[in-house]
Amino acid sequence: MTVAEKTDFWCEESRRALSVARDLVGTGTYLEALFFAHLALEKVLKAHIVRPTAAEPVFSHDLVLLADRAQISLSDEDRDFFARVNAYNIRARYQDYKRALYHRASKEYVECELDAISRVHRSLEEQLQ
Repeated sequence: MTVAEKTDFWCEESRRALSVARDLVGTGTYLEALFFAHLALEKVLKAHIVRPTAAEPVFSHDLVLLADRAQISLSDEDRDFFARVNAYNIRARYQDYKRALYHRASKEYVECELDAISRVHRSLEEQLQ
């Protein structure tokens, strides 16, 4: 696979994850929507790692670490945003943590977060063009 093909792969996967997140909001599956929104950012950041290095991205779900590996300069606000979105990577979280996040994840909360994640995702994709 060429670097361009790898980059395209990660970008396509990120767009698919963001689409799934939006679909899940439509079904009222809010916690899972946040999980897929996190995946969208994770995958577009992996495209940022692959393009300049031609190496496989690090096996991590930590958005701050991935941005650092991609050599993306983050403001304190960006770093805080990525750290907050990291909490949505719920696959390996304990049940009590999931339950607490579930109670916070109202439709309004998730729509607001998804809007913010979509803006960052769009910006990251534009930087790859």
